[in-house]
Amino acid sequence: MKDYVILDSGDAKIGVFGILLPQLGEFVEIPGGVVIYENTTAIAESVVKELEDQDVDVIIALTHQYGDEDIELAESVAGIDLIIGGHDHLVWNETVIAPDGDKTLIVHAGKYGEETDSVDLTFSDGKVAGTSISRYEITEELPDDQEIASFVMPYM
Repeated sequence: MKDYVILDSGDAKIGVFGILLPQLGEFVEIPGGVVIYENTTAIAESVVKELEDQDVDVIIALTHQYGDEDIELAESVAGIDLIIGGHDHLVWNETVIAPDGDKTLIVHAGKYGEETDSVDLTFSDGKVAGTSISRYEITEELPDDQEIASFVMPYM
């Protein structure tokens, strides 16, 4: 597994990294060779620094931890623009002030693919200047997207 990926989106470089809840071993068997670190803040700070050193424009953390842990992460680590989280199965979003005074948006879109969020980021002077969220309920009435279906079906 990679520590992070950098995606190109038009003129923006987007750094994406993941954080799993340290208590993961309480829920699933951890394969040999996989290390779960307790201090997610220190790990996030290290990855954010690496991404900033590579001149990314946006940093996104994909997390699987409780909402209060996402809030603590956003309040403790400067440089994260967006946290897309889960584990608590709740639908909520919150903007938190990071240690550097910038804002970090946190979104949680529920459970089991029942809802999804679309987050738009606007830029000014190379920094995220604004965000907007659209939430969509996923129902049986929605038509299938063939590209997504062909990707997902082998895992069914």
